[in-house]
Amino acid sequence: MESFLLIISFLLHIVTLTIIFQLFKQRSQPKSDTQTEELVTLLETYLQEVKEENDRLQEAISSEEDMATSVPKGVAYEPVRSQANYDYSEQENSSYTPPAPIEEDQVEASLQSRILQLHHRGKSNTEIAKQLDCGKTEVELIIKLYAKNGE
Repeated sequence: MESFLLIISFLLHIVTLTIIFQLFKQRSQPKSDTQTEELVTLLETYLQEVKEENDRLQEAISSEEDMATSVPKGVAYEPVRSQANYDYSEQENSSYTPPAPIEEDQVEASLQSRILQLHHRGKSNTEIAKQLDCGKTEVELIIKLYAKNGE
């Protein structure tokens, strides 16, 4: 009998805690609703201010364009080019000949390719190092790396 009462007590405690949690949740929710409403109104006012600013900017730009494009009546706008400058530029263009391009491409083999060429010709590592003025271990390393990559 005692166990039955104990189980009922636990169940009542669980139900009570659940109800308390739900009430707390409902009580805090209106605050968040008012906060979201305030946020929405704030964003709407900001958006309205931006729209007004854009309208003023568009009006300013259009008035500047109207002022720039308006030409006084009776005055024809035509760029004036002096005849002397025009003739001179014509003569200059006709007598100008561009210089012929000089094509002297020099291709220089890299150190690795020269080492490999000499190695394929049958020279020893020390001879290659002396001829190319580099270290013997450098020559050996390049040849070994090429042999590994070549396989």
